[in-house]
Amino acid sequence: MSMRSDYKTVLHSPLTVWRIAEEEGRPTVRRIDGSASCGFPSPAMDYQSDDISITELFAPRREATEIINAAGNSMLDAGICEGDWLFVDRSIEPRDGHIVLAWIDGEFLVKRLRIADGKPELHPENEREHYPVIRPSEYEHFTIEGVVVSSGRRYRV
Repeated sequence: MSMRSDYKTVLHSPLTVWRIAEEEGRPTVRRIDGSASCGFPSPAMDYQSDDISITELFAPRREATEIINAAGNSMLDAGICEGDWLFVDRSIEPRDGHIVLAWIDGEFLVKRLRIADGKPELHPENEREHYPVIRPSEYEHFTIEGVVVSSGRRYRV
């Protein structure tokens, strides 16, 4: 079995293969179009590609982006699991429906922002557990630090 050492396949479907590469000192993801052949592979597959930067994919505004590690399971139904890496963009104006990183009385929280009667509410998303909706009072120190724009998950090292 022979594999190109400068690429690592990270995701595939019947029509697309994605590989990680490093070009000019920056990591990129290369898409190679084609299907999995049951006969002879097409030599043209080595020449079909689009590159995208991993940074641009997960943090398009890197100067305004922070990466945090998710803890707990209150956002499981939103696809956020314990240990996920969350990319939080501080330059985006938070809106109703965004998943946000909030700061309440010295604690960071990741929740779904909802606006009810003109006031912010932080909603968990886990149907199996009974986490409360958080309604910051005027006496609490409350800020929205940024909007979660993407996430990453490691399955093994």
